[in-house]
Amino acid sequence: MRGIWGGLSLAYPFLIYYFSDDFSMSCPIAPLLYPVMMSFGVAAFFGGSLLFPPPLIERIARLSEPNLGPKGVAYTRKVTMAWFIFSLLNA
Repeated sequence: MRGIWGGLSLAYPFLIYYFSDDFSMSCPIAPLLYPVMMSFGVAAFFGGSLLFPPPLIERIARLSEPNLGPKGVAYTRKVTMAWFIFSLLNA
């Protein structure tokens, strides 16, 4: 999990600049970038969980079913991949 947050911390300077009034006033497309950046953020979260197991959906599934079998692990990995791809396409 540390690797995911480390990667996202690189985006903090951009996000601070993006939400500052200077950038919002000087860039007319700034409000249009917000949903795109949110989708990329969600994609980074899901993609990062694929790189640093266990995947996010598996973590959620294990809250209700701690003894998840191999089929369940494979399925949750595919669902995490689907959310990652959806978030990228949504951006």
